[in-house]
Amino acid sequence: MSRRRTSSVSAYFHSFILETNVSLTSPGIYYIPSDSHLHFTLSSSLIPYNVQLFCDYHSTNFQRGVYHQLTWSSKDDDRFAQLFCTRAGPIHFYYTAKDKKGEGYIIVEPRLSNLTSGDPEEITCLTVLSKSLGKIDDWESRLSIAYHSNYNMIHFTPIQQLYKVSNSSYSVTHHHQLNPLFGKDKTHDDIKKVVDKMANEWNIVSITDLVYNHAANDCSILENHPEASYNLVNSPHLKPAFLLDAILMQFTCDVNQGRLDRIPAEISKEHLPIIKEYLLNDIIPRYALHEFYMIDIKKTVEEFAQLIQNELPTSSSHNYEDEYTFRINYGSYIPYGGRIDFEKARDIFYCAGRTPIQACELLTDRLMYLNHLKYSQVQSDLNRAVENCLDGCEYHFFGSYGPHFKSISPKTPFVGNYFAYPHEKTFQTSPEEVLQAYKENNKTFLERVMAHNGWVMNDNPLRNFAEDTQGPNVYFRRELNQWSDIVKLNFGSCEADSPHLWAYMKEYTRLIATTFHGARLDNCHSTPLHVAQYLMDYARELNPQFYILGELFTNSETLDNTFINKLGINALVRESLHARLPSDLGHMICSHGRLSVGSLFRLQTVLKPRRAQAFLYDQTHDNPCPIERRSLADVLPRSAYVAMSCTPTGSNRGYDELVPHHIDVVHERRLYDKWTDDKKRSLIQAKSIFNRLHVRLSSDGYTRIIADQLSSNTLMITRQHPLTNSIIILIGYTDTIEGENEKIEPLMIQGTIEEILFEMNLSWLNNDNKLDSFVRNVDFINGLREKDLNIYINEHLKRDESKFVEIIQENENKLTKVTFNKETFLPGSVLAFQINLLSNAKQASTELRKEIFENELLSFRSLLSQCSLIDLNFLLYRCKNEENNEIYLIPEYGSPVYAGLQGVESLLIQMRSLSNEQMLKHPLCLHLKQGNWFMSYIFQRLLEKKQTRLIGQWFEKYFQFIEQLPKYLISVYFDLLIHRTYNICIERGIELMSTPFIQQGSSFVKSLAMTSVQMMGIVSNAHLPTYEESNNDKQYPSMAAGLPNFSEGIWRNWGRDTFISLRGLLLLTGRFDEARHLLLTYGSCLRHGLIPNLLAGPRYNARDAIWFWLYSLSQYTQLAPNGTSILSENIQGKPLHSIIKTAINTHLNGLTFREYNAGYQLDRVMSDEGFNNRIGVDSKTGFVYGGNRWNSGTWMDKMGSSEEAGNKGHPGSPRDGSAVELIGLSRATIHWLIQMIKEGFYPYEDQKTILATWLKKIDENFEKEFWIDETSNQSHFINRRNIYKDTVNSSLQYTDYQLRPNFLIAAVVAPEMFNKDHIWLALSQVESILLGPLGIKTLDPSDEQYVADYDNKNESSDFKRAHGYNYHNGPEWVWLTGYYLRAKLLFSPKEKRHETREHVQEVLTRHRQTLFASDWKSLPELTSDNGSFCRDSCPAQAWSCATILEAVYDVQQYN
Repeated sequence: MSRRRTSSVSAYFHSFILETNVSLTSPGIYYIPSDSHLHFTLSSSLIPYNVQLFCDYHSTNFQRGVYHQLTWSSKDDDRFAQLFCTRAGPIHFYYTAKDKKGEGYIIVEPRLSNLTSGDPEEITCLTVLSKSLGKIDDWESRLSIAYHSNYNMIHFTPIQQLYKVSNSSYSVTHHHQLNPLFGKDKTHDDIKKVVDKMANEWNIVSITDLVYNHAANDCSILENHPEASYNLVNSPHLKPAFLLDAILMQFTCDVNQGRLDRIPAEISKEHLPIIKEYLLNDIIPRYALHEFYMIDIKKTVEEFAQLIQNELPTSSSHNYEDEYTFRINYGSYIPYGGRIDFEKARDIFYCAGRTPIQACELLTDRLMYLNHLKYSQVQSDLNRAVENCLDGCEYHFFGSYGPHFKSISPKTPFVGNYFAYPHEKTFQTSPEEVLQAYKENNKTFLERVMAHNGWVMNDNPLRNFAEDTQGPNVYFRRELNQWSDIVKLNFGSCEADSPHLWAYMKEYTRLIATTFHGARLDNCHSTPLHVAQYLMDYARELNPQFYILGELFTNSETLDNTFINKLGINALVRESLHARLPSDLGHMICSHGRLSVGSLFRLQTVLKPRRAQAFLYDQTHDNPCPIERRSLADVLPRSAYVAMSCTPTGSNRGYDELVPHHIDVVHERRLYDKWTDDKKRSLIQAKSIFNRLHVRLSSDGYTRIIADQLSSNTLMITRQHPLTNSIIILIGYTDTIEGENEKIEPLMIQGTIEEILFEMNLSWLNNDNKLDSFVRNVDFINGLREKDLNIYINEHLKRDESKFVEIIQENENKLTKVTFNKETFLPGSVLAFQINLLSNAKQASTELRKEIFENELLSFRSLLSQCSLIDLNFLLYRCKNEENNEIYLIPEYGSPVYAGLQGVESLLIQMRSLSNEQMLKHPLCLHLKQGNWFMSYIFQRLLEKKQTRLIGQWFEKYFQFIEQLPKYLISVYFDLLIHRTYNICIERGIELMSTPFIQQGSSFVKSLAMTSVQMMGIVSNAHLPTYEESNNDKQYPSMAAGLPNFSEGIWRNWGRDTFISLRGLLLLTGRFDEARHLLLTYGSCLRHGLIPNLLAGPRYNARDAIWFWLYSLSQYTQLAPNGTSILSENIQGKPLHSIIKTAINTHLNGLTFREYNAGYQLDRVMSDEGFNNRIGVDSKTGFVYGGNRWNSGTWMDKMGSSEEAGNKGHPGSPRDGSAVELIGLSRATIHWLIQMIKEGFYPYEDQKTILATWLKKIDENFEKEFWIDETSNQSHFINRRNIYKDTVNSSLQYTDYQLRPNFLIAAVVAPEMFNKDHIWLALSQVESILLGPLGIKTLDPSDEQYVADYDNKNESSDFKRAHGYNYHNGPEWVWLTGYYLRAKLLFSPKEKRHETREHVQEVLTRHRQTLFASDWKSLPELTSDNGSFCRDSCPAQAWSCATILEAVYDVQQYN
C-alpha cells in the first residue's frame, strides 16, 4: 500500500495476512515504515487452528535466529498479533498450525531524519569518487556542489587505502585505514565530523560502500592470513586453472617478444583463428592438463586387489545404481593423483557371487570409463576456455565499446590474469615453474596464488564459483570476467572457518556504521549471504536506522528478493541508461511506481507485496558517459525523467558538470574542482531544480504516475496528487531515434496550467559538436566549455512567456490546448507544468473531498439513520428478478449481480485487485469516462422509492460533482464514494441487528448476518397475505428462498425454505418482528394440517413445512423477548395455539386428501397419483408418515420432467413413509408443547398425556427402527452400516436403506432420540463419504442413483440426469453442512472436543472464503462434485446462509 501521508485513506497500522502459501520465494517485498504498528492477521485457511507465530524482531538487542512468540489479541476469527516497529531491518517470522507452516520477511524501512516526510523515496543522491576529493580539509569545498544542487544524500566510494598498482576505488588494501590522499594521520573521526556537519548544516546524509567480497591483491589481511583467499592450498581444485593461466600469460610474453612467427604483437582480427589453432594444438597440449583429473588405474587396482585378496565377497547383491554413482576423488589435484574410496569400491565391485579377479576387472572398466569421461570433458572445457579468451581479446582489441588495445603486451595482455601471483610476478612465472611448485608441494608458493574476483555471465549468484565443483570450473573454462587487482575472499561457511577474516570485516563494519548513515553493498550478489547477513545485523545493532543500498544484479526478481529479505536491503541500484528508448525509460519509471494516474484508491491497510524499491540513477559511476555513448541531447531529459520517478534517485558527480567521458573508478587520478559562487553553471542549476521537484513530489504526496509517448523521441511523465488532484507534467525531447521527422501533436489538457515550472534546453551552440576538441584538464576533472554550449534555463514562467509552447484556454472551464513550437522545442529540451483542475472541476473536487474526507460523509450517515433493514435491502441488494428484470447493463461487461450498492461494490472489488493497466482498461472504468449513465441509474432508482428518495437526492448531488471532474478522476471518486457509502450501509445494517452475537461478532458473522438483509425484502409480485384486517395497508417483507431463481412471483415464498432459514437469518440476528410476522402469516394459511409449500396459490404438497414451522415457533418462544406471547396472537379471530392444536390433531387423526385444483393446470409434470396425499402418525412407533411414491413431500422434491428420458412424473426421491428429519422435528415439537403446557402458554392440559405418550413411543422406537449397525442383516438392501436409515416404510423399500444426510437435521433438533455412540459413528460416515468442500452429498456415491453434477438443462435420454433429475441424488447442498457441523459439536465425546472444534472451523473456513469472494456476498444453494461450480445453483441461498450462521453460533457456545 502507499506509505504516503494521505491520512484520510490510510490507517495508523499495517496488516499482514498470514497465508498458508507464504514462503521465502513468495513474489514481491513487504515494506513497512519505521515507527509503525504491524498487525499479523490470519487468512481464512488458518483461522481454525491454534496458530503459533514467532518472529525475530526486537526493538533493541536484536539477535538473528532468536525468536519470541507473539500473543494473539483474542480467540475470534479477527484476532491479530501486534508489533511496534522502531528498528530498521528485516523481520523474519514463521508460524506453525497443525500440519501447516509458513515463513516470510517484512522490511522495516529506516527513518532518515533529513527527509521531509521520512519517506526514502525523497532521496536525491550524488555519488562521488572519494579518491578524487583530495585532503579532508578540502572536502567541504569539493562537496558543496551537492548542497547547491539540492541533493540530500552523498554516496562516497570506498574511503579506505587503495591498491597502489591499480588505484581502483574498489580495490581496498586496508579496510581499517583511510586513503592517505585524505591527509596524514586522518581517522574515521575526521570523516565523521564532515558527515555530521553536512547532516546538520546542509541536511545531507552520507553513505559509503561496504566491500566484503574482495580485497586488493596486497590487502593487509591476506599478508598475514593467506587462507582468507581461495589459494592453491585450501582450494587445490584451482591448480589446473592456474597452470592454464600461466600458459596464457607466457603466451602474452612470447607474442610481445616476437617469439612466434605467425602471431605479431600488433594483431588484427585475422590473427584470432591462428591464435586459436596455436593454443589448442601447439602450446596447451604440452602441459597435459587432463592429467590433473586422471587416476592411475594400474596402481589403484593393485592396491584394491591387495585389500580384497584375503576377504570374502560382501553379502550385498550387485546394484547398478551404486556402480553408476561411484566417483573418483581428485584430492590435491596432482597429475594422476586421483583416489577412490576402497571400502566403497569393495562393497560395490566385490559383491556376492564374484571372485577377486572379476572385482578387479569391473573396477578397471569403471575407472577407464571415468578417465575417458573426464578426458573428454577437459578437452571440451579447454576448447571453451580458448573461445572465451578469444572473445575477450576481440572486445579489448577490436570491440566498438572496448579500450582498443594496440598490441599484446604485459600492460595490454592477450587476456587478463585470473590469479594473483606470488610477489606479483604475473608475467615472470613460467608454466614450468608452476609445475615444479606443484611437484614439490611448495606451500609458500601455493598459498600465495590467490584467485581473483569477478563475475560470471548468467550465473546463479548464490553459487560460489570459486569453490570446488568436482572438476573444471569457471576459472578453468575462462568464464570469469575478472578484476585482476582484487582477490576473492574466502569466508568459509561460518565464522570458525576463517575467524581472522570475520573479525577484520566486523571491525570494518563498525567503522562505517558509526561514521555514516548507511552503506552501499558493493557487488552484493557475489557476497556470501551468511556473511552479509551477519555484518548487516551488526551494522544495525550499532546504528538502528542504517540505510542499505544494494548493488544487486541477479537477472531474477526472485533471487533479488532473497537478498533483500535476508539482508534488509532498502533499495537496489537501477540504471536508467539500460533503457535505450524514451518509451523504455517511461516503462522503467512507471514500473517502479505505485499507482497510475486514474487508478482506484487502495483502500485497505493490508500490506501488499511490491517490486523491490529501485534507486534510480540517471548515471552511476559504473556507467559510460551518455554524452559519449548517446548524445548531449540525452543528458537533460534523462535527468528530468529520473527526477519524476517514485523512487530514490541518484546521479554521478560529473554528470551535472557535463564531463563528456566516463570518470573511471580505476584510472581516474585527478581531483574534483572546488566550488565557487561563479560555478553555478552547466547542469548544476538544472539539477538543483530537478532535485527540488523530486523531493516536493514525494513529500507532498504526488503518488500517482503515468508516462505517455508524444512522439518517437518525446516522453511525457505525469505525477498526480490523489487528494488535491494537482498535477505536474514534465515533457522531454531527445534525439535517441535518429532520422525521425518528429511531429508532436498539440496536448489537450483537462485543467488549467497555473504555472510553467521551468523550461530548459541543452544543446551544442549553433549545432556545432565540439566533443572531439574537448581537452581534459591535467589536475582537475573538467566538463564541456560553456562557450561551446547553448544552456537555457528559465523558471516560474507565466503561460504566455514560454519559448517552447503556446498555451490557449478560452476560459477557466474550458480545456487547455498546448501547441509545441517546432522551431524552439528541440532535442535536449524539457519543460514542466503545474496543472490544477478546471474551475468547475476544482469546486466539485473540493466539495467531494470535504464530504468524504473531512466530514466523513456525515450527511449520508444522517440520512441513513432513518433507514430500516427493509430499506437497506433496496439500497444494497435486489437481484434482476426482484427489479422486474431490469439491472443496468455495462457495455462489454454485463450487469452487476445486484441493482443496489453491493452490486457496484462487488464490481469495484474486482477492479481494485487488478494491475494498474488492467484497472484502467476495465469496462466499468471506461464506461464511467464515457458518460454519467450508470451514476444516473443508481440515483434514479433510489428516487423512485419514497423511503430512499432523500438518499437518491444525496447521490444525485455528489454524482453531479463527479461528472464535472476530469475523465481520469471520475472512476477514482466514484469508487471512493461507493465504497465509503457502502461501508456505512453495512455498519447501519449491523447496528439494526440487536443481538450481542451479531454486534460483537467477527467479520464472518456480520457478513452472514447481512445475508438476512439480502433475502428479506418487499417484492411487488410476491406480497405476503395479511392475517389481520387492521393491517391491510401495511406491507411486510418476505424471505426469498434463493437469488435469483427463487426471488419473485410464485417462486419467492416457500414455507419450507422460510422456516429452515428463520432461526439463523431472523432470530439469531434479532429480527424478531419480521420472524413473528412470517410465523403468523404462514400459520394463518393452515389447511389439511399443513402450511403451504408455495405460498402463492397456495399449494399444500409439503409434509415437512409444517414441522419446520412448528420448530421455528418453538425457537421463537425461546429466543425472542416475551416470545411465548406469540401463542396467544389472534389470527383472523383464532389464537395461534388453536391453529397449532389443529395441526397436531390432524396428524394424530390422520388425513388423506387430494390437492385442490389437481391436474395439468396445477402441475404439468406430476402424475395423477402424485396429487393424492396423506399424513398421519404411526400408532405403534409414534412416527409421522405420509405421501406416496408419486410425490415428494419433503425438501428433496425434484419431479422428473423429461419425456425423452422417461422420467416425467417420477419423483427423484419420493421419501414417503416416515422420513427421518420429520421424526426429529415432530419429537422436538412435542417436547416443546409439553413444556408450554406446563408453563401455561399452550392451554390444552388434556393433550399433555397424549403428547407424552407420543414422545415416549418415538424414543422407544427410533434407534430400533432407524439404526443399521455393523452386524445388522434385517434386509438385503443394506449397502452401508453404522448409519441411520433415511426413511422407514417407504413404498420403494430400498430407499429406506440409502445413506442420505437427512438424519443430521433430526440429530440437531432432537438429540435425545439418538444413542451417542451410534450417532458419532454415523457422523464419521458422513465426514468420510458425504462431506464436500462446502456442501453435503445428498446421496451415497456408491448408490446406483448417485449423479454428482446437477444440470437442469440436460436434454439427454439419461433417466438419472435429464432435466436435472438428480437434483437431490448427489449434488452437495450447503445448508445441510450447517446441521452436520452442529451435530458434530453436539455429540462430540469429551476427549475429542478440541479435534472436533478444529474440524468444524476448518469446514467453516471454506464458507468464509466463499462468502468473502462471492460477488453476491452470500453462499450458494449447492455445488456439483467436490465443491465444483454449478451453473444452475442459486449463488445466494437463504437456508445455506442461515444454517452456517447457526453453526458459527454453536461454535461460540461450544467455546
